[in-house]
Amino acid sequence: MIFSLLINKRSGGAFCAFRNISRATFVALLTFSSFMTWIGNIHER
Repeated sequence: MIFSLLINKRSGGAFCAFRNISRATFVALLTFSSFMTWIGNIHER
C-alpha cells in the first residue's frame, strides 16, 4: 500500500495520463457498442 503510494507520487503524471487514456477508451467502446446496436436496430426494421 505504502509502496504504491510512493510510486503514485513519483509518477503521478504518468498514472493520471494512463487513467485518462483508459477512461477515454472505455467511453469510446461504450459509444461504439451503442452505435452498433443502433445500426443493427435500423437494419432490422
